[in-house]
Amino acid sequence: MMLHENFEWDEDKSLKNLKKHGVSFDDAAWVLADADADRYHLEEFDSSHSTEEDRFVTTASHPDDRSVVLIISWTDRSTEDDKITRIISARAAKPAERIRYAQEISDQQDRPKNGNGS
Repeated sequence: MMLHENFEWDEDKSLKNLKKHGVSFDDAAWVLADADADRYHLEEFDSSHSTEEDRFVTTASHPDDRSVVLIISWTDRSTEDDKITRIISARAAKPAERIRYAQEISDQQDRPKNGNGS
């Protein structure tokens, strides 16, 4: 199930992010728009960066190559008419983050989908 549909970002910030982290916001949007997001996304509230707006961090793998794991910071800019995700930053996961992600995704996929064990 797709969790994010429409995206926006600051173009200058996108260029700086690409230079600094080697990840484009286009790639981050592609990862966030994953049709299997319910299986491959770990979304967390980012309390340390949510002073002026609610921010979230998604750890997720690229739909075309699950070995590529990104850490994406974003905020919800949805309106009554559109669901909009504003990308703030994106980078490749560090080795420890990749290990945590793999374990949590594995645990998440092992959980029963409903209360009767199936």
